[in-house]
Amino acid sequence: MINELVATYKYRHVIYYFVYTSIKVRYKRTFLGYLWTVLTPMAYYLVLGLIFSYGLKAGMPERNYYVYLISGAIIFSAISSIINQSCNIMMANEGYIKKIYVPKLVFILNVVFYELTNFILIFISVLLLGFITKHINFSYHFFFSIVPIVFLIFFASGAAMIMSVASVYFRDLIHITPVVLNAFFFGTPIMWYKEMAPPIMSKLNMLNPFYYFVELFRTPFLNNEFPDIKIMAITMFFSFIIFLVGLLLLNKLNNRIIFKL
Repeated sequence: MINELVATYKYRHVIYYFVYTSIKVRYKRTFLGYLWTVLTPMAYYLVLGLIFSYGLKAGMPERNYYVYLISGAIIFSAISSIINQSCNIMMANEGYIKKIYVPKLVFILNVVFYELTNFILIFISVLLLGFITKHINFSYHFFFSIVPIVFLIFFASGAAMIMSVASVYFRDLIHITPVVLNAFFFGTPIMWYKEMAPPIMSKLNMLNPFYYFVELFRTPFLNNEFPDIKIMAITMFFSFIIFLVGLLLLNKLNNRIIFKL
């Protein structure tokens, strides 16, 4: 596993140029160019926030629902996008895998860091939108968001390793995964308050890693305070366990993947 990480580090420039080129091509020949990386999510979350803030706040506790919804939605979207795309990583890069040597973890990290870049741009646009609409007031607690982002990299990379390898053996996962992620989205307190959940839902969320990521990322923006140390410890546990399991699985089946493609 250490050899896999060392080899991947040597190919770090491949990851950088993949992310750079993907973003460059995405906005090629557009009038505003890279500004769309901020304007698109800003417009999307403005509409989403306004509709749900005024349409679903009836009967809910008095809170800043805009911040509650958006902060949970963007962190969930980042992780779910990586997991969704990971199912097709090996098949999409079959030509490279069969012809030249590149550590397979590189292809996975291409997706992780591309989506992470999108997440950071969305995060910046949402913060700007929050300051403009006065839904968000600056606090030094915001700097804590670096912690869940670091955990996100490890958790999403591990989950992507697991799903990319599993999908080579079970192609049905490509179609099943979006359905499962949708279930997690509606089962995680993103659009609804956790106090509204029945006891069985609250117990299930204790096993839901998305719940801890949402709570860890959301608390500094919603309450202007640092999250509970217990939430942080559980999020860290999920992140590193999933990363180690993914790395172990990728390392064990590394040489067999090419024969299954």
